Amino acid sequence: MNPLFVFSSILIVVCTTSVRSKSPVSPFTAASGKYVSSYDHLDVGHLLKNDKLVTAYIKCFMDEGPCTKEGKQVKNTLLPDIISTVCSKCSQKQRNMARQVLTNIYQKRRSDFERIMEKYDADDKYDEIITFMNESEPETES
Repeated sequence: MNPLFVFSSILIVVCTTSVRSKSPVSPFTAASGKYVSSYDHLDVGHLLKNDKLVTAYIKCFMDEGPCTKEGKQVKNTLLPDIISTVCSKCSQKQRNMARQVLTNIYQKRRSDFERIMEKYDADDKYDEIITFMNESEPETES
């Protein structure tokens, strides 16, 4: 499995489609309008320990490095959607995963977090994302 796709899917499955009606249908959304659970089993903590992988994703998302096909899909649909909806289409497990990824980037790579938010936060959801990151993590459904 492509690690960029895995991280992208989590990033911010981490939760996951396109919220704007003019946007193309996302490959990450189920018929229910919620994000698919295909990657819910991933160990986000393990992936976040790989600095090279995290750097590659950030470069992809910021148009500073190459992206795989999946990375482009995440960059163009998933990431903006998760930020603009504050993960409203996520299952509880996906919300917990998104929270873990966002918090990790915020704490360990603050300047990258700020740049990502500046680029993808067209709806000015910064404060809501910070609140989301600080929510407690309820148990996840199986």
